[in-house]
Amino acid sequence: MNIRIFLLSFFFFTFQLCFTQNIQLLEYDCFTKTIDTLNITVSNSESFGFTPAQIGHFNSYIAELEDESPTEHLVDSGQFTLRALANENYNIEDYPIRTTVRLNILKNDSLTPLCSGSMVESNFVLTAAHCFYTYSLDLHKNIFYEDDYFASPILNNGVSSNTFFGSRITKIYIPLLNGVTSDIALVKLREPIGSVTGWIGIGYQENNEILKEELFYKFSYPAQSDFFGNGLYYNGDTMYFSYGNLNYLTEKYIGVIKALAVPGESGSTLFSAKSNSFTAYGVLSHVYNYSHTRITKSIFEAFKSLFNEFHKGVDESSLKIFPNPIKDHFYIFSASKLDVISYKIYDIHGKCLLENTGYDAIHGISIAHLKPGVYFFQYKDKHGANTVKIIKMASD
Repeated sequence: MNIRIFLLSFFFFTFQLCFTQNIQLLEYDCFTKTIDTLNITVSNSESFGFTPAQIGHFNSYIAELEDESPTEHLVDSGQFTLRALANENYNIEDYPIRTTVRLNILKNDSLTPLCSGSMVESNFVLTAAHCFYTYSLDLHKNIFYEDDYFASPILNNGVSSNTFFGSRITKIYIPLLNGVTSDIALVKLREPIGSVTGWIGIGYQENNEILKEELFYKFSYPAQSDFFGNGLYYNGDTMYFSYGNLNYLTEKYIGVIKALAVPGESGSTLFSAKSNSFTAYGVLSHVYNYSHTRITKSIFEAFKSLFNEFHKGVDESSLKIFPNPIKDHFYIFSASKLDVISYKIYDIHGKCLLENTGYDAIHGISIAHLKPGVYFFQYKDKHGANTVKIIKMASD
């Protein structure tokens, strides 16, 4: 072999090795209460990266978030604002606010507030790992709390949204880097909440100076009353927000010097709001300096691989109804964004109760006038006709 070709091949192979990493993800199944380990190999030499955000099918309204650094109501470091009630400043059903999720413990059909999070894909929520497990060096034993979990979008003033429906959590994924877990997690939902609410992207940026120039927002559900004696009272049932610039950046964390976190905010994201490119760069992990576990290149690639695997497993020609069972109205969700030409709803006796052409992706389909029971939704699209069983629940 020509020595020049050999050297070029050697240096290319060495260069590739420098940017190839083996990453693991702990996978916890919330139904079987078992743990598995996923091995992921990634190769990436870029200093930044992000996944695309999606506005969702509910409407096209984007909240008019501030695009300049704040000058009033700041924490001591003068970089970030104090918490304020979200619904007094914004319509919380606007994007991206509606991607804010409260995570709950589900027991006896009641919800106890646990943590905050954000939709980052149709079936995934980004949050903190410590919400679900106890740290242990022995990863062969079950380190997860054996609770049942439920995700609630834009719950506010103790009331669940009549528009955005919640979902059981089916799986929890935590990065395992060099044998150590990171305090960040993706949780997979049974229902594609994000197809309606939309979702924000996830990203990493290795240049701290660029992150310092970004304007970041946070929406969360603080739950601890009078924490640190600050005179503010939270109970986890109401959404708050704050925004500003970061001034605490390390290899593993990003945050705000002198700002203090409140229990219940754990898992809430810091997302960039610059030019409506809504991208999360970290999730709240520690009280002091508003420390957020930073999304590094390795974490980003591990989570991105989950998104890719999820989309591989989706039948591109399938159509799903969300939610189902249904209270008053439902939405159509499909991977290939099928164009519904017409649809009909039949009762169990074959009688047509509702018929229409086209599909309103913003308002969905209302069946508020129907009695509780089993019905059949028949739709026609470019691939032909199909029928899906739907269940109408009693309205509250």
